[in-house]
Amino acid sequence: MRLVKQLSKTFQSLGLKRKGINISPLAYYDDKCNFEENIYIDRFCNLHNVKIEQYSYVGYGTSINLCEIGKYCSIGGDVKIGLGKHPLNFVSTSPIFYSNENCLGVKLVNEKEFIDSSKVYIGNDVWVGSNAIIMGGLSIGHGAVIGAGSVVTKDVPPYAVVGGVPAKIIKYRFDEEEIKKLLEMKWWNWEIDKIKTHINKFTDLKRLTT
Repeated sequence: MRLVKQLSKTFQSLGLKRKGINISPLAYYDDKCNFEENIYIDRFCNLHNVKIEQYSYVGYGTSINLCEIGKYCSIGGDVKIGLGKHPLNFVSTSPIFYSNENCLGVKLVNEKEFIDSSKVYIGNDVWVGSNAIIMGGLSIGHGAVIGAGSVVTKDVPPYAVVGGVPAKIIKYRFDEEEIKKLLEMKWWNWEIDKIKTHINKFTDLKRLTT
């Protein structure tokens, strides 16, 4: 049965590739996932209830749960996004004491007593470095950069560069006025033909915003 499911996913992935959705046959994604055109998902990724918008990619071995990812995002390898949590004030942290739908299949309670997973929102043009961890329920602003190996436990502002354990703001990619212009411009919503017209300006922020 497992082999049949894997073969089914393989043929489904081949069909999606013809639509500009390039997913490795060795990646797993559930039926709650939603992928726009021109995206790439590498081998051994594990995606549950994930939306990925155009021109974004997910690197090798990355696991993502309950997350919306914007356009032009670069998600590195072995990243973990949408990690759940356990209650610290309950007598036990085991899910069998707060969830009637747990991985152990043991039902001690009639309903969920604790919310252990919350959606992550990742804006447009976000770069998440390899081996980074982003906890559940967070928002990552447009243009932000998450350093490799970071553990993100708080929301990240637009165009902030964060790193460390736990992750802290190291700097901003641009000054306050430049960030304001970029957020107003929303270039990620431009048609691809317009981007092609201005492509030589994407290496120079001042040329793009004037």
